[in-house]
Order: sequence, then structure tokens, then C-alpha cells
Amino acid sequence: MKLKIILGFLTAMMMTFALSGQKDIKKADKLLSLKAFDLAIKNYNSFISMNPTHAKAHAQLAEAYRMTNQPLEALRAYEKAFELSGDLSPEYQLNYAHTLKKVGLYNQASSWYASYNAINPTMADYWISNNEYAKELLQAKDQFDVLSFDGNSEEADFGPAFFKDKIVFSSFREDLKRENDKLNSSYINQKGNQLYVVLKEGGSTKGLSFLRPDFKETHNIGPLSYSRDGRMVAFMRNNFSKSSNFVFTDESDMSIYFAFTDDNGDFADAKPFPYNQVEYSYAFPSLGFNGSALYFASNRPGGYGGFDIYVSYFKDGKWSAPENLGPAINSSGNEITPYFDGEELYFSSDYKFGLGGYDIFSSRADNGSWTEAKNMGKGINSPSDDYYFVVDQNTGDFYYSSNRLGGRGKDDIYIAYPLAQEEELIADVIEVAVPEAVNLDELAIANGSDSFLDLEEGEITEATVIPVSSSETVTFESEALFDFEGATLTEVLTEEYDNQEVYFIQLASLAQSNGKLSNYTSVESYGSLYRFFKPNAVKIRLGYYSSKSEAESILYSVKNRGFTDAFITTDVLAVSNFELINASEYNSNSTFVDDYNISSQYKVKLASYNDPLKFNVDAIKDAGRLEQWTKGNWTIFVLGGFATIEEAKKARIMAINRGWRDAELVVDEGGVLRKITTR
Repeated sequence: MKLKIILGFLTAMMMTFALSGQKDIKKADKLLSLKAFDLAIKNYNSFISMNPTHAKAHAQLAEAYRMTNQPLEALRAYEKAFELSGDLSPEYQLNYAHTLKKVGLYNQASSWYASYNAINPTMADYWISNNEYAKELLQAKDQFDVLSFDGNSEEADFGPAFFKDKIVFSSFREDLKRENDKLNSSYINQKGNQLYVVLKEGGSTKGLSFLRPDFKETHNIGPLSYSRDGRMVAFMRNNFSKSSNFVFTDESDMSIYFAFTDDNGDFADAKPFPYNQVEYSYAFPSLGFNGSALYFASNRPGGYGGFDIYVSYFKDGKWSAPENLGPAINSSGNEITPYFDGEELYFSSDYKFGLGGYDIFSSRADNGSWTEAKNMGKGINSPSDDYYFVVDQNTGDFYYSSNRLGGRGKDDIYIAYPLAQEEELIADVIEVAVPEAVNLDELAIANGSDSFLDLEEGEITEATVIPVSSSETVTFESEALFDFEGATLTEVLTEEYDNQEVYFIQLASLAQSNGKLSNYTSVESYGSLYRFFKPNAVKIRLGYYSSKSEAESILYSVKNRGFTDAFITTDVLAVSNFELINASEYNSNSTFVDDYNISSQYKVKLASYNDPLKFNVDAIKDAGRLEQWTKGNWTIFVLGGFATIEEAKKARIMAINRGWRDAELVVDEGGVLRKITTR
């Protein structure tokens, strides 16, 4: 009897938990449909903790993460969902592929797009082709140096605009407080974006403040656009949330307004754009031709799909009916955040061929038609979302917003500079201070010998010739010249590979520092860490890799360790271009050193540097195999690959003759260099 009571109690409890669980997931589904994504995530996780094998719950959780721009969390949830069930909606499959693309995992994304072929072969082929284009785009040389805007915060900062000598932008930041925050706590708790203004002075910013005073409407306004003379402003009212993406295809709560400005860039007495409609969104205004044209995005009917770009002209005291800019600009996806600088139209699209998410494109009017939109390329674009592009008319600098990895908040504002003179700028700082090379064989023959010159330190003459004999006695000093224990061979540069492009994984681009090693230790097992010194920024890169396939195999692991915007890039093997900041035991350059044997090799130690940029590769690269070793803060350059001491002596003389007066003969004995003396 007791057993029956216990079993009945347990059955009742299980039914209660099941009913409670069903209630939780229905609540989560409702919150997801209402775009209350944070609450939906909380409820899905609660349900999954009690029902870990519920595939659809994992899939819905992935959708919520995707809509809040948390791609890594979304990928984990998608992976779990498809691990548990292969019978999920094709919509999840397509969104999983899109998310893989957004973190730069193009090959995996293509596999999922290919499996979508049974549902929609045309769409599957399109996105696979898009991925191939993205991989090609990532291999192109950098066209821009990209710096982070000084005014970024830990929250989303976006939509920059220029008013006189100021930058006005939207933000969800919370580091500035209004005096009436407590009085209006119920309103402030909506956490809508606000407009901020900062003085732009000498490339930096100062004096951050609210654009609008407390007594005016302050939240869910912006971004905005000023006319060239600053007298007029167009802005949007929105329902943006700090926890969600900015654009949904079915969005219907964004509208455009106009106003005249005061001396500070603020405005009053706003008038609505006459074509605003309650059922649709009119958003992302940009004033062109000093305020006589309005470019904007809308999901109004009659477009090509999603949000399209439109233009309206102010004529005879009223705005003309909106005109769709046509298929060269718009697509079946979403085109948003237009900006017209008088010649070029810039906008963002999540459908046209690009790196992933929203990419920024440009087009110009030609004989009354828009040219086919051109992707702005990597640097400006990333696998994440890039949008709100504008041009500083005073400097020509590009400003835009992105939620790429490495920023301070969910979205950050970035500044891009063209890299037209990069190679010339690098060449200007390289100092070549070695004498012209001497042909040793010719000098030896001129002195009546078949041997080579013996150039003892301080006695470099053309008359001193000694024979080279294999019977010469070789002894080694007992004191090690340099102990290689704990050192790592990081580069082996031969004439075949020097100045050849190899592959790196770029982790970050830093504007105001050289980077802290501690920020990147989680990936140091996948390659050595390098600083590449570029104009206006320092690039932190992992590598190097001899093949693209090797780099791709590492990239996935790097992204899974939090560097979601990491991407593959190429650069040349020239020591003057970079600085090694941490050597890894991962022998990433195995293609270049697979014939390397550390024991019993005669070598020539050239010099030790605490700054490897001082070393000139070109002046000595033909004298032997150039090896770059690292220990602590020192980089040691050694010529190796010599089978006999005669070869090493000849290389030492060549090195001395070219400026390395302290070059010494050494033997590498299992990782310890010992100085060679002869008698």
C-alpha cells in the first residue's frame, strides 16, 4: 500500500513538473514573438534546465540569441538542437547557416546552405556563392585603417552625424545621468537610446553631454541627419531596445520628422514626414543637397523585399512622393541606413554579396541611374553588422557603426582612413646602415688564392688570405654564448620564402595602444602572436600559416574562444614589418622548416635585438638560412643551414663585410649556441 502511495505521489509530481514546463515554454514562445528577447532567453534556459533533450526549445533559444546579436551563444544552441533532432523547421536550418556566416565560418555555413537545397535550391545556391565571395573578399589587401571612436561606451553607440565642430550620436550608455532620472524612473526604465554630443577637436573628443535637456523628449529619438548648413535636421522616432537588433522586417514603429536647429544642434517643433504610415516603418533619414532631398529606408509595400532605400525631394514647399532607388540598390533582403554625400550613396544590406550580417555598399548616379552597388571591402566591413555610414565633409574620414568583436559595447562607432600610402610610410622608417656587399670569391682570386678571405675583427683587409682545410682543428668554448633553453624558433626565412605572402589570423586592430599579451593568451597555443605596425593602428595577429586551409582550420577554434570577428589575412614575411610579442610551441610554420635539424649545425650569430624591427632582412638573406629565435624580450638572428665549418666561416665573413661586425661562429648543440675558435 505504501509503495502505491509513493508511486502515485511521484506520478503526480512528474505531471506537475511537466505542466509547469509546458507553461514555461509557452511563455518563452510568447515573449519571443513579442521581441522581449532577454526574458525569452531566461525562460527558455529555465525550461531547458528541466528538459535538456527538448530540441525545439534549444532552437528557439538560438533564435532569441541570434536576435540579440549573441552569435556564439546562438551557435551552441543551434548545434544542440540539431544534435537532438534532425526534424526541425527548415527556418532554423537557414538561420543557423546565416549565423555561421556572421562569425566568418563560411565553409560550415556553406554545408548547411547546401542541405537547404532540398527546400529552396535557388536560395541555397545564392548563399553558397555569397560565401565564396566573402572568402575572396577576406583575402584582399587592407584598404582602410580602422580606429575606435573615443566616445564609445560599454553599451551600444551608433548613428554618428556631424553638426559644425561636433559629433552627435545615439547611445544606450548609462555613464551619464539626468537630474530627473529618479523622478521619472518608470519612463527611464524603458532604457531607450538617447542623443549625445561631443566636441571633435584635433582627432580626439571631449566634453560628452546630452544633446537634449531634461524637459524635452529625450528617449527613443535618433539617429539623425543634419543638412550641410546645419539649419535643418531629420530624425527618427524608434522603439529600439538595448537587448535587440535594430531592424526587423515586420517593424512598424519607426517614423521620420523634420525640425529647425538651434546653435547647439538641438531642435524643437518637429513636423512629421507626410508619408509616414502607421502600418509601416520610415526610418534612417539622411538629408542630401543641403536638405532638399531625403534618403531613407522603409518596408512600405511595392518594394523589392524587406526594407528598401527611397528618396523624396522638397519641391515647391512640399515633399514629393517617395521613389524606390531600384534593383541596383535594393534587393529581396534589407537595405538600410543610407547616406548621400553629394556624389556617392552609401548604405547597408544584409542580402547583397558581403562578409556577413550587414555590409556597407556604395553607388553613384550615372546618367539618371544608380550604378551597381559596390561592397566597401574588408576593414570597413566585417562578418558582423556594419551600418550607419557617414563622411566627415571637413576631413573626408569615414565614420560608421559596427557590432564586430573587439569593441567596448554591443555596437561601437569606428573611423576609417584609406591606406593609399601604406607601403611608402613603412619604407620611410626603415634605416639601412650596412655597407655594400663585397664579392668574396673575386677578392680571393685577385689575391692568388682559391680560398676565401679571413676577416678577423678589426682587421678587414683584402690582402689577408688563409687556406681552408678540413683538417683544421675546431674547439668550442666552455661558456655558452647564448642558452637556447626556453627559446623558440619562430621564423626561418630563406630567399625562396622571404617577402612571400603567408597567412595570419587577425585578432584586433588597436588605435591607442600596442595591446596587452594577457588579452590574447587564450589562443597562444594556435600560433605565435605578432604586432603589425600600420599607419594609425597596431594589428594583433596570430600565425603564421603556410596555407589558407591551415589558417581556416585554426580560425574556428579562435572564434570559439571569444574572438568572433577574427579573420584570415595575408602579409609578407619581412621582419621589418612586425614584432613578435609571444612565441608559441605550435609549429605553425612547419612547411618552411620541415628540413630543420637542431643538432650539430654550424651557424653564424648575427646580433640580438630587443626591437626586431631594427634588423634588415634584405641585407643578409642570401648568405644562408635566416633564423629568428626569441627568448624573453630578445630576438636573436642567426644564419644557419651550413653543413661544414667552412661554409659557416664564409657566411661570417660575408656578414661582417655587410655591417655585422660582431658576427660570431657558433655551433648549435641541441639548443645551446657555443662560440667556435680555431687553431
